[in-house]
Amino acid sequence: MRLLFKRVFDYLLTIYFFTQAIRVRLLRLFESPPMDNAVTERQRRYTLFMLVLVFTSSHVDRQIMGILGQPIKESLLITDTQLGLLTGIMFAVFYATLGMPMAMWADRRNRRNLITFSVFLWSLMTALCGAAANYIQLLLYRIGVGVGEAGSNPPSHSMIADLYPPERRATAMAIFGTGINWGILIGFLLGGWINEWFGWRVAFCGGRPRHPARTRVPIDGQGASKRLL
Repeated sequence: MRLLFKRVFDYLLTIYFFTQAIRVRLLRLFESPPMDNAVTERQRRYTLFMLVLVFTSSHVDRQIMGILGQPIKESLLITDTQLGLLTGIMFAVFYATLGMPMAMWADRRNRRNLITFSVFLWSLMTALCGAAANYIQLLLYRIGVGVGEAGSNPPSHSMIADLYPPERRATAMAIFGTGINWGILIGFLLGGWINEWFGWRVAFCGGRPRHPARTRVPIDGQGASKRLL
């Protein structure tokens, strides 16, 4: 458990420096009015790339729960209904209902800071999922992930709309939307691999334990195997 909290702490430091890097980069790009001629094509592409990374990150944290559902169910001894609440309605309700308030905040406040806050919040909540001791804690952390991710899309769409003229906006939005597929790919592939060898908690908070959580040994001549916990 001590090693787990150390990994969570290291992960939070990484989140902090990553979000500050995003904030500084976007600050440089948006010091002048968005549609000003001073915004170069290179700045537009770089901003779009950063927003795609943010969108990808949000879907990694969102989709990884799907691949880790069964080991979490077995570890915390929860029912299928409880697992469904974790991956479905409790996350979706807060994500959907807070989207409008976050969009209003983006209209009235600094969009860059809202994205930075959202990335930090959902990354923090995802890391804490790996340290959850029971079902209630994990449920509250997943709600926190939904709250954080609700604040990412509205300001991202607004920034793209400001940076790109109408005749190029659809292409920019399509590129931004690829973050969904990248997030699903990374979340399922990386999350499944980490869970297979190091456990579901490590998949949430990152890092690598000193010893693999599972090893494989053959039990018959056909290459079948079993896991030793």
